[in-house]
Amino acid sequence: KIPYTVTLLIIGLALGALHLASDKSLGTLSTSIEMWMHIDPHLLLYAFLPVLLFGDAMGIVWHDFRRTALQCTILAGPGVLIGTAAMGVVCKYILPYDWTDYECAAFASILAATDPVAVVALLKEMGASRVLTMQIAGESLLNDGVAIVVWLIFFEFMNGKEQQAGSIVLGFVRLAVGGLVFGVVVGVIASRWISLVSNKLVHTDGLVQMALTITCAYMAFFVGENEFGFS
Repeated sequence: KIPYTVTLLIIGLALGALHLASDKSLGTLSTSIEMWMHIDPHLLLYAFLPVLLFGDAMGIVWHDFRRTALQCTILAGPGVLIGTAAMGVVCKYILPYDWTDYECAAFASILAATDPVAVVALLKEMGASRVLTMQIAGESLLNDGVAIVVWLIFFEFMNGKEQQAGSIVLGFVRLAVGGLVFGVVVGVIASRWISLVSNKLVHTDGLVQMALTITCAYMAFFVGENEFGFS
């Protein structure tokens, strides 16, 4: 049985190949493909990423996460740095783009941050170990702060700017720890708000709870990402 995520990938590749082979003459389908190819990437980011992160966070079992917290931290910290270094070597000596060292490192840091949504879904579907699933899911939730800091450092180097050790540490604390604190604050406020509309005898309370849940998931991401620069 082929997983549905692999099926979607195959269908997407087939449609893309057909679109190019027909010289973009598939009518409405080609028009739609062209629109998706030129869509603003920030639209996809802000439309899908908040609910994906929120869904992963809501699905975490605290008992399992506590057992794997150390492994997740190691994978999200030193693991991201090792992945960045390894991919940087590949970019420098294998890829035919003649990038500078800083460009290779910046590109590698982007690839080092994993978001294995499809992998986690597949592991759950296959009944894999809960510990293994939590290690992968937990690492993906924690690695953003490290990867963003690494990318920002090499991006500044690419632009000829120097970075002091103190500013690097403060940037990491602001992105990673600040995001955790901000998320806890938003979660406490949302939970309290939802508890005020939890009367099972009132039909609209259930709708309000769902609306608050979705709204808080998006607003926490928008405000944290845009206004405070948290991860």
